[in-house]
Amino acid sequence: MASKRTDKVNELIRIQLATLITREIEFPKETVIAVTRVITLGDLKKATVYVSVFPDIRTSICLRMLRKQQPHIQHVLDQHLKMYAVPRLRFTIENESGENLAAEESEIDRLFKQIQAE
Repeated sequence: MASKRTDKVNELIRIQLATLITREIEFPKETVIAVTRVITLGDLKKATVYVSVFPDIRTSICLRMLRKQQPHIQHVLDQHLKMYAVPRLRFTIENESGENLAAEESEIDRLFKQIQAE
């Protein structure tokens, strides 16, 4: 069971990474990356960052891009967070049930169409 401190660290890292990844990495056109959750070990030395990618066919390339840029992302995150030691990051893909994934994909598709219409 995670402590309140760990939960706060997880949420802080998730929010910072969502902003950082959007700003620092240029993903393929019409690709959406979302940081869905962060799980930090109890000693706060390592953190697993779960990301979701739309469309699915770009999942592997986006994960490779994140892993390649991990040292840079880690460095920028270290500068932004006021912590003694920022956990070392490990990126992985969020495994969702097909039902949730289908609903999410249709919502993202709807948003893309809305943006293109404007």
